Amino acid sequence: MTASRSIPRRSLAFLGALAILFALVVPLAGDAAASVDNSFDLQVTPETGTIGTNATHVLTATMDPFCDEAPGCEIDFEVESGPAVSVTADDGTTPRTTDADNTPLTPDMTCTVLPTQTTCTVDFTSTTAGSNTIRSWVDDDKDNATFDADATEGAVEETTPGARTEIDDTDVVTVDWFLALPANAALDCTPETQTLPSSGAGSGASITCKAFNDNGAGGGTADNEVQDGTEPAISGLPIDGENLNGGNDPDNGNTTPADYNNFCTTTANGSCTGTVPASESQGTNANICFWADPDNDALSNGATTSDGSDCAE
Repeated sequence: MTASRSIPRRSLAFLGALAILFALVVPLAGDAAASVDNSFDLQVTPETGTIGTNATHVLTATMDPFCDEAPGCEIDFEVESGPAVSVTADDGTTPRTTDADNTPLTPDMTCTVLPTQTTCTVDFTSTTAGSNTIRSWVDDDKDNATFDADATEGAVEETTPGARTEIDDTDVVTVDWFLALPANAALDCTPETQTLPSSGAGSGASITCKAFNDNGAGGGTADNEVQDGTEPAISGLPIDGENLNGGNDPDNGNTTPADYNNFCTTTANGSCTGTVPASESQGTNANICFWADPDNDALSNGATTSDGSDCAE
């Protein structure tokens, strides 16, 4: 009987209070450790874009500092206004969804920044002209649903894109889709002439094309086919090319569709580079016509149409 001593009631009450306190403290500490609590600066680029319909647009989400969560940091995107977009999944191949109603703050796109990394991307297209506002946020609770708009997922970003100085888990960008080129659109492809071997190394012609609005902005000269002043670049524009029955012409004639469909697509600075191969190893001149193809139909639709192209010469 003397071997089993009872614990005084005051001691039991004290231990019970400790147990209750421990139960309260541990979950709070665990939640704090799991929450990012507005510690990331999220920047999505490009902040604005002028993109041809049916062209693929890529948004890059950049986190600062790098992701320190496993299995990764989730970035959600919502198309809040404008035409519906067709979204591509993280793997770059499988269509994920089509935003038909632009439901605010219900994610249409998601990408994951892997641990120790800083970026991830999403791809999307539109078949309709218009302007999209796209909001993004770090989904700290990984619910893959709504933006929580609280201390864990940052303050709501302004609806106008722009640089921010505060650390914030949100960002917003705008994208303008166009069916027709601007009235002053210009395309400049260089070099104008090349002399190359007809086969072997170096036989392919490397061509760089630059698309811009030749409107005289910022002190530039309008319609001089030179991007000067601050004349804006035209990004996301598919460029096609046609060999006019010259050397190495794939179809040996001036026919459609284009010999070089989607030769390249202009990037954020309005330029892109592609290679014309010496497909038949013919050592003769090749006159190649390049044009902007905003409707992405692989056709030269004529100088008076949206393409602004004329490959009859």
